[in-house]
Amino acid sequence: MEENKLKGIAGQLLTIIPLFKKKLMKPVGGMIHGGLKPSEFFVLVLLCENDGFTMTELANKLEISKTNLTPMVDKLIECNYIRRFRDDKDRRIIRVEICNDGKKLLDDHRRIFEDLLTEKLASLSEEDLNELSQSIEKFQHIVMKL
Repeated sequence: MEENKLKGIAGQLLTIIPLFKKKLMKPVGGMIHGGLKPSEFFVLVLLCENDGFTMTELANKLEISKTNLTPMVDKLIECNYIRRFRDDKDRRIIRVEICNDGKKLLDDHRRIFEDLLTEKLASLSEEDLNELSQSIEKFQHIVMKL
């Protein structure tokens, strides 16, 4: 495919995230993080999607230093959302994993966000909803090939 067309598609993709954020995320604002900073909330998401991390792995995933990660982890431990423990095989390694309270927080926020999205979608016509659903399915199918 020609370079200009590829760049055009790349540009279109780059507009999706800000548009999604502006139209769908911004209206729910602070309700999503429940008093947590977005970076702390993202730590919970990462830990939930994976089977825990070492502190070094988590810092690398977030592209921050362990020094900057430690206060986030401390706050999440204090809230009982995650736990920190030494690795069974190598006591020098410190691991973190999500706790049940952290999973519950993410589940609650997912439900809240889903309800808010449902409200927003209710303003669309049946035709728009069908078109959006088909477009999302196609988008997911194609992106999975990348």
